[in-house]
Amino acid sequence: MTPAATNDAFIIFSGAPEWFSLEIYQGRWLCSRPAPDGKQQFAHSTAEPVVGKRVHIAGTRDADKVELFLDGIRQTGRPGYPGFAWAAVEGVYIGAQGAGSAPQKRLVGQIHQVRISKTIRYSQDFTPQTRFDSDSETLALYHFDEGVGDVLKDSSGNNHHGQIIGAKWIKAAP
Repeated sequence: MTPAATNDAFIIFSGAPEWFSLEIYQGRWLCSRPAPDGKQQFAHSTAEPVVGKRVHIAGTRDADKVELFLDGIRQTGRPGYPGFAWAAVEGVYIGAQGAGSAPQKRLVGQIHQVRISKTIRYSQDFTPQTRFDSDSETLALYHFDEGVGDVLKDSSGNNHHGQIIGAKWIKAAP
């Protein structure tokens, strides 16, 4: 993704069955979810988002922790929540929290692709792919290369197509 602003904004938010987010929050990259004590479990970056700088951002969660990776480098985190694996993509919002006429924390910038997986893909530093491919662990895969219309096509083969609300297509630099 490439931020065009560094305001608080959701990159991806899942509200069902437990919320999970990747976001820009208080000038940092953040991956978070609820903890049993009512607080948040999170991993955050020490680096600040830079307007116009493309970054690969990935968040994972397993039985012990939530983790955040920026350009393949693991960031800081806090362990301690019993796990949750992605089972569905219902209630997933990309570029904001919520839909309709009043989404919250809209992202100002470009999202180049999103892959939602049912497995933990990253547990250590890695080299990010330039383009994601679908495999048996992919629930949804969005390349954002349609260029027109209000449907975001799922390239995973699982038909989790999305509806585009309040965003516009732009021609991105290669």
